[in-house]
Amino acid sequence: MIEIIAEVGINHNGDLNVAKELVQQAKTAGATCVKFQTFFIEELAREHTPKSEFQLRDKSSKSHIEMLKRCQLSYDDHLTLFKLCNEIGIDFLSTPYHPSAVKLLEEIGVERYKVASADLRDIFLIDSILETKKKIILSTGMSSQLDVKEALNYIINRSSYEKDKITLLHCTSDYPCVNKDGNINFLKFLKDFGLRIGFSDHSIGVSQALIALGLGATVFEKHITLDKNASGPDHKASSDISEFKQYVSDLNSGFLALGHENKKTMDSEKSMKFTSQKSLVYERDMKPKEIIKKEDLSAMRPFDGIPIFRFEEFIGKILTKPVLKNQNLSEDHFE
Repeated sequence: MIEIIAEVGINHNGDLNVAKELVQQAKTAGATCVKFQTFFIEELAREHTPKSEFQLRDKSSKSHIEMLKRCQLSYDDHLTLFKLCNEIGIDFLSTPYHPSAVKLLEEIGVERYKVASADLRDIFLIDSILETKKKIILSTGMSSQLDVKEALNYIINRSSYEKDKITLLHCTSDYPCVNKDGNINFLKFLKDFGLRIGFSDHSIGVSQALIALGLGATVFEKHITLDKNASGPDHKASSDISEFKQYVSDLNSGFLALGHENKKTMDSEKSMKFTSQKSLVYERDMKPKEIIKKEDLSAMRPFDGIPIFRFEEFIGKILTKPVLKNQNLSEDHFE
């Protein structure tokens, strides 16, 4: 099975009712999990922190601080959303951005944590999560191969953290991420760690995600919004609910299409196999006591007799019965 995480992030713009509606819509669209962000602005960023290039496209706030401050969720907001997720049957997940955010999430009872790409090497945050002994999802945007190796060495070797508790997500931290920057092949590198892998998808559409699926990703994260034109930095690069529903449908269909590595005749192929594959037949009328040569045999549809690849078993055998051209070979035609 695959997991599809609806990334609300800060697209609620600090409005609890919008956040609740996004939870409901994520569930309806088929997401298995909905994710938020947990932070207190005074512990996250200093006044001179600039907006990133993509954040500058949004003119609704003048600074990075102002932008994030209005998107904070309170403890009560978190608890309300956590309870709502439990009520309707969708997993709650959040990205804490500093240790006190982990403490808040522990208090409401979360079962796992997401670490943002920007914080892959933040040992203060990582340590606070590792102390919980809970599952952890690590995004790798903005990171090099060395960054990923060192982060995993820190987590696994320093803390003896169980590998089955760690999921690695490939990510390109641009919004939206165009195809030339997708670099989906990086999943091959992540797969070599023997951990569960996934894709934090900032692209438009589903094409990058389907490629990731083919490379072994089983966790997918996609930003959602109720309105792409709403104020805030992430809305325009997010999927609206209709797009997200199609995204979920396409990924689930793609997962079904992957099947498994074992190859066998599918039930849906059996009729076609009978009609289009061939059986061993006689190339000419033959009499008893004649010896079968290769040129005496041929192959014709349908597949209602002996498979062609067995022809060598019959070379040199002596007929005991008369046979006709285009007649199926049979074991009882021979001594």
